[in-house]
Amino acid sequence: MGSLALLAVSSVLAIAIGDTIFFESAQRIGLGRAMTISMSYPMVAASLAALLIGERLTAPIVLGGLLTLAGLVLIVTARGEAPGEPRAWRGVVEALLAALAWGVSVVALRVPLDEIDAVSAQAIRLPVGALILWVTPWALRGVPALVRGGWPLFWRLVALACVTAISAVMYGASVKYAGVAVATVLSSTAPLFAVPLGIVFLGERLPALALIGTAMTVRGIIVLRL
Repeated sequence: MGSLALLAVSSVLAIAIGDTIFFESAQRIGLGRAMTISMSYPMVAASLAALLIGERLTAPIVLGGLLTLAGLVLIVTARGEAPGEPRAWRGVVEALLAALAWGVSVVALRVPLDEIDAVSAQAIRLPVGALILWVTPWALRGVPALVRGGWPLFWRLVALACVTAISAVMYGASVKYAGVAVATVLSSTAPLFAVPLGIVFLGERLPALALIGTAMTVRGIIVLRL
């Protein structure tokens, strides 16, 4: 029963609270700044894991994590997202709260993974998160748009749901077998893949700062696994 409760708490913190607050932050201060601030969540998660569940923070994990996150900051900054208002402190606070929610969520997820496998854990977390989101008014407002989109939109959402399910299971497996610190740092490398995909499919240009950030991120991952 305790594991089920922790899975539910993890789902609420990550999806209903963390993701929602992050989207609000991105609207206020721009996606680039919001992502940069919220990337502090692996450090939150690693610190809590060390304090609460006894995970070891070795020198390679700390150094590799810092290098990886620093490289990701450069990549995100180089993408030139709209910065938003320079004094939008509310957006900054929201991004920090999102990082805190995500950090606590992954620690709550780690404990049940000692008893069940990653597939079972995510099979519980994802429906709980979806149920919570569907009872919110902003989700219900999107139903007419879903109906107007018809079958093309439906199949795109099905494909997205499949990718989300696979990534969630892989993330749970990494938390279970690699530990909170390593899993959260590696999972935060999404911008490292988003930049080249943007070049190929969206015609975006890769700034020199992003190249430096990419090299730093790869270096951090190498150190992380020493």
